[in-house]
Amino acid sequence: MGIQGTPRDCRANTPEPSQDLVLSVLVASFVLLYLSTNTVPALIKPALLDGSLISNGRFAMTYDGYETVADDNAVTVVAIGSSVLMAAMDGRCMQEQTEITNARFYNFAMSGAYPYSEMVQVPALIEAKPDVVLIEIGPNSLWGWTGDIWTGAAEYNEFRFQLMSMTMSPHHMGDWYYILEPEDRVFIDRDQTEKMDAWSEYTRDAIEEYLSREIDDVTNALGVTSYSYVPPIGSNEWDTYLSKPNWRESKFDEKTTEEIRAYFDEVMPAKSKQGVYNPKANGTQNHQALDYTIHELLNASIDVVLIGAPHHPWVNDYLEPSQLDGMNETYAHYSQFEGVTALQMYWDEWPTEAFSDRNHLDSDGREIFCERVTPVIDSIISTRLN
Repeated sequence: MGIQGTPRDCRANTPEPSQDLVLSVLVASFVLLYLSTNTVPALIKPALLDGSLISNGRFAMTYDGYETVADDNAVTVVAIGSSVLMAAMDGRCMQEQTEITNARFYNFAMSGAYPYSEMVQVPALIEAKPDVVLIEIGPNSLWGWTGDIWTGAAEYNEFRFQLMSMTMSPHHMGDWYYILEPEDRVFIDRDQTEKMDAWSEYTRDAIEEYLSREIDDVTNALGVTSYSYVPPIGSNEWDTYLSKPNWRESKFDEKTTEEIRAYFDEVMPAKSKQGVYNPKANGTQNHQALDYTIHELLNASIDVVLIGAPHHPWVNDYLEPSQLDGMNETYAHYSQFEGVTALQMYWDEWPTEAFSDRNHLDSDGREIFCERVTPVIDSIISTRLN
């Protein structure tokens, strides 16, 4: 699991020692401004979103995104999940394909995510009042962790939970907090003092960034087409981005069949032994999170679609015949719930040309996804409206 949201460790322009006093004064001023007007988040957030302060601005978009969803006055579909679903779903294509009048399709999936990390946003998601929520369930969604595996997940959890909790409203605290492992609860900022401390960690870097822009015309912001760049909140680009995020270029388009097979021969023997290809049927932290998420959405009268995006068909050549049974059993369990629709496409035939890499669709794959998924969503929405 690649962590895409770690703090940026490079600086386009490092202040000279003579600037330290100025920076210290500015930091103190920002803290005072925060205490008096609570405006520091508004000043820092743009630098989070554009990648100046963290390596993936997408992780800072969630709650502002849901405010946009809440105000759209549309029939709304929201997708949450990992980079697998993020790469698969083109919400703009689905808006063009749908037969539902005034429908919006939002892609809130993000790199490295799994049900356990995403349940934190559920109260805000429900408050946005979507009609349908797509939840990714794939082999990468159903693993658990202890020991060394826990150590690997902890770094991601710490970053995500702190960033989400410092940007969420107090009323978005929910029962998800008690599902978190005790080791993860310490990453949640529960009161204003803790939130202020979390924001202050970014204050000096934000000041350095803004000084660099104003004085030297140099910035750490990512390019507007970068995978990790998020446009300014409220802009036309922001509105488009929430449905159609930036995607990576395909890794396979320039490779021969032999080169692609060599890639799989190199990475899959080890990858096949990891948790992401050994899903459990129940009992993991991710299953507990799924239980919470699905029940909360259903209790709010929101339809749920469990969506299984495909992985490259050659992946299965490296797996044992029953290795993904835990995923199949999970689908069978949740499919029994009223209000839940299972759209499992992992086992469907997909052309090899539809993939950017081992587990992400490319532009061709997104077109196929759009054509296959949109009619299913239309049917669910039509039933709701009639």
